[in-house]
Amino acid sequence: MFRGFNLSFYDHQIDDYYKTGLQRYNEDRLAVKEGTERFLLPDGSLDGELMESEWFPNVEADVFISHSHADQKLAIAFSGWLYETFKLKCFIDSCIWGQSTKLLKNLDDKYCVSTRHDDGSVKTFSYDTRNRSTSLVYLMLSTALTKMIDRAECLMFLNTPESTTTKKVISDSTYSPWIYSEISISQMIRKLIPERYDRRSIKFFSKGGVAEPITESLKMKFVMSLGHLTDISSYDLIKWGEKYDELGSDKRYPLDLLYEKFPIDLSSYK
Repeated sequence: MFRGFNLSFYDHQIDDYYKTGLQRYNEDRLAVKEGTERFLLPDGSLDGELMESEWFPNVEADVFISHSHADQKLAIAFSGWLYETFKLKCFIDSCIWGQSTKLLKNLDDKYCVSTRHDDGSVKTFSYDTRNRSTSLVYLMLSTALTKMIDRAECLMFLNTPESTTTKKVISDSTYSPWIYSEISISQMIRKLIPERYDRRSIKFFSKGGVAEPITESLKMKFVMSLGHLTDISSYDLIKWGEKYDELGSDKRYPLDLLYEKFPIDLSSYK
């Protein structure tokens, strides 16, 4: 990862790009096979490495898009806009959120059932075994998210009114453990300067803050820092696109134009 941005959306004018984004979103999602038998090793244990690579595969992407559950459609449309405007490939984090839920169901139905009804349907699950399966899958999900954030050059957090827990659009807390995890990862992960970039041409800029609701039943608030993310708005996206069109798509790499609009100090980068 090289740069991160805290993108505030106040109006959504990119709905026309949803179809393009959805097509690419579906291409990144894995066609999930039911059951877990193919992961069984001779000793009866499960092949965790194979399971992780099959359910949470690495995808080549220029931009990692982090968003709340309520903003999935916006995230998909935004990825469509980035692709049609700049030919930038995006990875949307909810691509693997859904995978974790499906994998959990497969594991729980196979290994965590405590009692069944007469018709064979699940009556109860084992509490302890269910906790272990959840921990296993969430660790794999966290690892997959970390790898994708590390591999992508740029991270975009979609900060919308729907994703906040307070009346202010920008906050410093969130109810989502995954948003908290992604933002924390983006703060601590290695920062790599693209080979095409000139260190001497960049100066400093950065600030931040955000939040997102999750469920009505159990809520845990996480305090987090977005000081390492650069604030941008939907207006900045429009100007970015206009600048790219003005220069011509064959003249400059599109992300460089965004970085130049919001320069940073590269002295602490590798």
